[in-house]
Amino acid sequence: SSSYNIIENNSFYEVYFGLSVHDSSTYNELLFNSLDYSSNGTSSYGHQGLQFSSSSTNNLAYGNHISYYGEGIRLLCTAHSCENNVVENNTVDDSEYGITLYLNATNNEIIDNVVRNSETYGIYIKASASNNTISNNIVEEGSGNGMYIAGSDNIITNNTIKDNGDDGVY
Repeated sequence: SSSYNIIENNSFYEVYFGLSVHDSSTYNELLFNSLDYSSNGTSSYGHQGLQFSSSSTNNLAYGNHISYYGEGIRLLCTAHSCENNVVENNTVDDSEYGITLYLNATNNEIIDNVVRNSETYGIYIKASASNNTISNNIVEEGSGNGMYIAGSDNIITNNTIKDNGDDGVY
């Protein structure tokens, strides 16, 4: 676990697992970082760009740019809930999934992000992800669905979803 760290203005190239805030981490700020896996010389994705995992609370990801990852940003809360995290003003380009909220992701805010050219889903809210706010995001030019929502009791407002290959929201 980690707490009260500021990780700011760093560049990560060819880093398969990107930047992860692991279990039980609180009050960390990931600000204006660049994560790009495209320069690895292959056509494959890195695993994830930014991650908050189980029991991580009150963390902030702001102003980051993520490219060429399987999951650009993910809240991986499978063992225990991750709550009250804010993912704001980030850009995710050319990833399989732009932003993913796993089961037990609760009371998080996903706001003012841009997700472009996602291969499968721009924003993916898995089953048992609940009470999250997803607002003012732009999801565009993806091959699959703009958003895929399997969770419940989430607030989804004022998003722009355009030019995706399948459904806008599924």
